[in-house]
Amino acid sequence: MYLRYFATERPLSDGEIEHFINAIQPFFRQWTSHGSAVMGDVMVYENRFVQLRATLQDSSGISGCGIDKAVHEIERIAFEMGVKWANPLHLFVKEGNQLLCLGRNALKSDIQEGKVRPEAQFFNLSATTETEFVKRLGETFFNRYFAAVER
Repeated sequence: MYLRYFATERPLSDGEIEHFINAIQPFFRQWTSHGSAVMGDVMVYENRFVQLRATLQDSSGISGCGIDKAVHEIERIAFEMGVKWANPLHLFVKEGNQLLCLGRNALKSDIQEGKVRPEAQFFNLSATTETEFVKRLGETFFNRYFAAVER
């Protein structure tokens, strides 16, 4: 299965999510990769993260051209809706009920100040599996920031 994640600059309303999912369905019905039908789907998490999921009916890998078609369609629909994507250098962390969009230095500062704990959820936009998408922040690369605080 191919997975790709996109993050929006702002939370989407339930109506925007419904519109986005409905608007991409015609594309999914005709999506191909080198002549093979692709089964695609999108999910939206936390009203901010769009997950593109795709598999080929014959179980082979999706070509770069096939992936590009889907990305262009997602970007087209988002543009028509006035939805902008978040800066890809920003990090998303959920501390309690608050979803934070932070630069790396801001995350480091928030950890040092005790505003973000190791139990916070980290959303990994470069994940290639669903289990990699959400992790405890203390179980990620950023664990080193907590170790520096403990010294």
